[in-house]
Amino acid sequence: MKDRSKGLALLISIAVGFTLIALAGREASYGWPLFTGVPFLTGFIAVEIYTWSERRKLGRCLWISTWPFLGVAVLILVWKIEGLICIAMAAPIAVPLGLLGGYIGWLIQRHGASELIGACLLLIMPSGIVFGHHGPHSQTLSATTSIIVDAPPETVWRYVTEFPAIVTPPNTLFKAGVAYPLKTEIDGEGLGASRRCVLSTGIMNETVTAWQPPYLLRFRVDSTPPAMHELSPWQDLDPPHLHGFYTSFQGEFRLTELPGRRTRIQGTSWYSHGLEPAQYWRVWSDYVVHEVHKRVLAHIKGLAEEDNTRRAEIGMLR
Repeated sequence: MKDRSKGLALLISIAVGFTLIALAGREASYGWPLFTGVPFLTGFIAVEIYTWSERRKLGRCLWISTWPFLGVAVLILVWKIEGLICIAMAAPIAVPLGLLGGYIGWLIQRHGASELIGACLLLIMPSGIVFGHHGPHSQTLSATTSIIVDAPPETVWRYVTEFPAIVTPPNTLFKAGVAYPLKTEIDGEGLGASRRCVLSTGIMNETVTAWQPPYLLRFRVDSTPPAMHELSPWQDLDPPHLHGFYTSFQGEFRLTELPGRRTRIQGTSWYSHGLEPAQYWRVWSDYVVHEVHKRVLAHIKGLAEEDNTRRAEIGMLR
């Protein structure tokens, strides 16, 4: 009976979780009910079924409540609903919520709470997950990263406006599929100039909106390519969240002259994302934006310092 109850608990909870995620994914509904409700509900269901016939210890209940997440993750990979990157990013919030659902289920068993509580959760939460508010998160966010360059602003400016291909190998995050910069190109100079940031997933078209050499370059982002290529066994995986759920609006390079003919570069990006809970996903989005900034700023730093050293050597020879 113990083995049967455990198997039944996992089978039903995984089936419920997968069905809800498949429905939400089909409707491109990436709101807070999906990322918080599904893990809690599957953990709760698993423990409710596991404890239906007899009382169980808390440790066993919590252990059972973690398995639905793993089962659902495997299924959405197999059915080409999501990739490994998004599953990994969701895990830090999904696993604790699954444990919380399991803990609530254990409390109901232990204290003999009315089965009406469980029935209400099973009826109300799925409807909230599928039909809850999933509107895009409209708040504009920003992330700023800075670096110190051993070269004057005039030298740094040459590589801020446009820089050749970055030869540094991408880090683990980018190798996993997250979009990363390769090079930039610019047509002309001044306000209205067209600029292109070539990413690993496509081209980000930009228009210069502030041109104050050698201290300020600001540009409007006219188009945003996919934020990532999902890591998956399937080559044609194309989940809805790759389209329109991350939008970059504006970028800026601000140069400040420092003593000793050095320069501080501050790179800022303004963007929005359509994922809830917004604050949780902002942790990830800010992290990715900072990593993109670091890759670009380190490249500019290397080019400018090499240029500055070369010019100094030429001056000494003269």
